[in-house]
Amino acid sequence: MTRRLSIRHCEALRPKQSSQKQRFFLLDCCAYARNDALSKPITIPAWLGGLALGALLLLLPAATNAAQWMAPEQVAAVRQTEDMTPAPLPARSYFEISQRDLEAAIARQLEEQGIAEHVRATAQPGSAPVLFRADHPLRLNVLALQVDPDARRWQAQAYILAAGKTLKVTPVAGRYDEMIAVPVLTRQITDRDVIEAADLDEVMMPSARLRKDTVTEPGALVGKSARRVISARRPIRATEVIAPKVIEKGTAVEMVYRTPYIAIRTSGEALEDGTTGALIRVKNSDSGRAVSARVISTGRVEVSPTESVN
Repeated sequence: MTRRLSIRHCEALRPKQSSQKQRFFLLDCCAYARNDALSKPITIPAWLGGLALGALLLLLPAATNAAQWMAPEQVAAVRQTEDMTPAPLPARSYFEISQRDLEAAIARQLEEQGIAEHVRATAQPGSAPVLFRADHPLRLNVLALQVDPDARRWQAQAYILAAGKTLKVTPVAGRYDEMIAVPVLTRQITDRDVIEAADLDEVMMPSARLRKDTVTEPGALVGKSARRVISARRPIRATEVIAPKVIEKGTAVEMVYRTPYIAIRTSGEALEDGTTGALIRVKNSDSGRAVSARVISTGRVEVSPTESVN
C-alpha cells in the first residue's frame, strides 16, 4: 500500500535543533522527492530516499560549525579583545560653575571691599555643589553683594554668562570668616629645645577660632623654648613659651657682685633653672650661703647690691 505525503510532512519532520544549512539541505532532499509538477503527492519510496539523505547529514560531523570550536586560550584571547574595546563615551558637559567658584568670587569681593585682608566665604548649607553646566565656556559674575558684619553673613546675585549672554541668575547667600596667618610648629618641641625659624610654618585660620593670647608673629617664637611640651601644627599661646634656659639647676655658675666702686667674682651653684633676665637662687660655694641673683648670660649671674656674696 502506497502512502501519500506532501511537502508539509517533510518540513514537519526536519529537526528543530539542526543548523540552518542542515535544515535547508533536508528540505531540499524532501523537495527532490517531489515530481516536476509539484502538485502531485510524494510516494513513500521517494520520501524515504529524501529522508535517508537528510538523516545521513545529521549523523555526520557538522563541518559548518567547525569554526565555532576553539581552544581555551583562544577563547580567553577573544574575550580580552572584547574587553579592551573602548565603550562609547556618554555625552557630558565639560564646563561648569561650582560652589567653590562662587565662594572664591565672594571672598575676593569681600577682600576688595576691605572687610578683611584675608577672607574665607562659604555658601549656606544645602546649596547645590554645581550652579550650572554646559558644553561651552562659562563666566560667573557676582552682583548686589551685601554683608552683615555682626552675623558675618553675606548675600548676592550670581549671574552665569556665556558669550556675553546671561544664561542664569541665582540668589546666593552664606557666611564669611576673617582669616589670620598663624605660625605653627613643624615638629613637637620640649623645654630643652630652642625654637628656630626653620621649625615654623604658617597656616591660615579663622579669627573666631583664635584666643586673645594666640601668637600671630613668628618673631615672638624664635629663640624661645616651650614651658612644657608643644605639639606641632596648632596655634601657640604666649603663655606656652618662655625664654630658653641658660642655666640649669645644679650647674656651676659665676657669681658677680658690682658696686660703683668694686666688682667681686666668685663661684656658686644654681639652685634652680634660669632664663636670661630671670631671678634665681644661687648658693655661694665658699660660704654655702644662698642668695638671689639675676641671670645675665649662660653660666653667669649677677648678685643684687642688697645681697652679699659672702
